[in-house]
Amino acid sequence: MKSKTKFIWLAFILISFLAVGAVGDQKAGWKGKIEEEDGIKVIKNPDKPLYGEIELELELDLSIGGENAGEDYSFRLISDIEVDDEGDIYVSDYRECRIQKYDKGGNYLQTIGRKGEGPGEFQRPGRMYFDHEGRLYVNEIRKIHIFNKNCVYERSIIPEFPLLSFGVTKEGNLLGQSYTFAEDKRTMDVILVDPEGKKLEKRASFPDPSVTLSKGNIMVGGSPPYSPGLYFCPVNEELAIYGYSSEYRLSAAGPAGEVIYWIEKEEKREPTSKKEEDKYIKKRMEAQIGGGSIQWSEGDLRKLHKFAKYKPFFTQIMADDEGHIFLSKPKSVLEPEEDTFFDLFSKEGYYLYKVKIHKVNPRVIKNGCIYTSRTDADTGYYLVERYTIKNWDQIKK
Repeated sequence: MKSKTKFIWLAFILISFLAVGAVGDQKAGWKGKIEEEDGIKVIKNPDKPLYGEIELELELDLSIGGENAGEDYSFRLISDIEVDDEGDIYVSDYRECRIQKYDKGGNYLQTIGRKGEGPGEFQRPGRMYFDHEGRLYVNEIRKIHIFNKNCVYERSIIPEFPLLSFGVTKEGNLLGQSYTFAEDKRTMDVILVDPEGKKLEKRASFPDPSVTLSKGNIMVGGSPPYSPGLYFCPVNEELAIYGYSSEYRLSAAGPAGEVIYWIEKEEKREPTSKKEEDKYIKKRMEAQIGGGSIQWSEGDLRKLHKFAKYKPFFTQIMADDEGHIFLSKPKSVLEPEEDTFFDLFSKEGYYLYKVKIHKVNPRVIKNGCIYTSRTDADTGYYLVERYTIKNWDQIKK
């Protein structure tokens, strides 16, 4: 009898151990489930976040630029902001064709590049990215400049395909977002490019909803309001997150661009309204009055700005230095909204918080701070601002 009891007890322990192992990577209290699809793990999140809602409490602690700033502190058009591991701040200026570097106190350190077509010179500097060795990559869509960790120019890459945003993998390849024209069809793609700029592989492709209209020699185009889009965000040299916003599914890609796991969240699609579209078109018609020689008809504007049937699930993907994933939620295209809402996920794919940020639109989230840029409404001058997140330590990770 004792032997039988001992056997049952050991079997119970074994079953318990296996059960713990099966769900060991799940967070306590999480109401979602983990499944497998085509051999890939799918983290299915409920519509409610694990830790509820939180508003980030911000305090401005640094401002660079403004009306009375000197030459080394002024910006004509900020295209990107980056922060390195030392806390130094890099500001890409599209019109001045340069990058300004400041220390964590906002003191000017140096200027990187200038207008030109020579080595390390810029025509239209845009997005910046640091690789895991501290090299700075500056993207000009059709040309990528690389500077070493001392900001000395090393070389340039001319990729076979344009890269809108990208990360650098541990092998030195570029994994990022591109687009392809094929006859009358344009797609938004995720591609892997080698260190010399040659495309290695297309990893994903999605339809581009943009519309183009022409009248005489004038051509206009763009994505209609609430159109879905492809969003790509590098997290580190081994992970990137991307998603097409007509569905709530994020792909977590490894260094070769392969999907490691998918992140999903339960959420109902929010339809757009005919009333909102009519108001939007009316505003566009009114904006044409006295605005130039080309006048577009209401029918043309409705073709160009035809609302998507549903609003997208998200309009941006960001990651902080701890690997948390932030998805910004869509705003009304009619009235400006001061608050921005984000769905915050862990790197592993768990929906942790619904986050509210008042007035500030973050460009970088790092070291418990938000970095952003804005234009002074009164003077038109650009500023770079850093906000301390006062309640950052209260956020459960």
